[in-house]
Amino acid sequence: MASMSDSLIDLYWRPKCPDCLHLRRQLDKLGISTVEHNIWEDPSASAFVRKVANGNETVPTVVICNFNLVNPTIDEVVAAIKAVDASLITDNLDRIPSRFDKLAVIQWTIIFTLIALSFFIEYLGQRSLSWATDGVNAIFWLVMRSYRLRHRSS
Repeated sequence: MASMSDSLIDLYWRPKCPDCLHLRRQLDKLGISTVEHNIWEDPSASAFVRKVANGNETVPTVVICNFNLVNPTIDEVVAAIKAVDASLITDNLDRIPSRFDKLAVIQWTIIFTLIALSFFIEYLGQRSLSWATDGVNAIFWLVMRSYRLRHRSS
């Protein structure tokens, strides 16, 4: 995978920021290297973020050449990298998982259907069959969660 020069991307972040953690993980997973600046430890980094974020210390803030991205998504970061130099992006980066995960929609549709079925069966007075439906639902959830976690990490 082609990697980017360390000086090409600056990532301004702060500890315990969930958005920063999420973006850092995604960048790391895609093999995009950054120079990280903790705005709580570096006053100049904090001042820079306030300058580009209308006086706020909004993080993550990503700087790619002359592009300043305040609280960007991974898609916005990849698009900015492509705008700077498309040759720095490999085909692997074009396969970023969509936020709309079809498998998750199917999974939760089945889970909610099983929950409704369980309530209906209990309404009919078949409590033991209702508990069995709940058990199948729990097992289905665990299997799908395991599958999606394995699939996402590959």
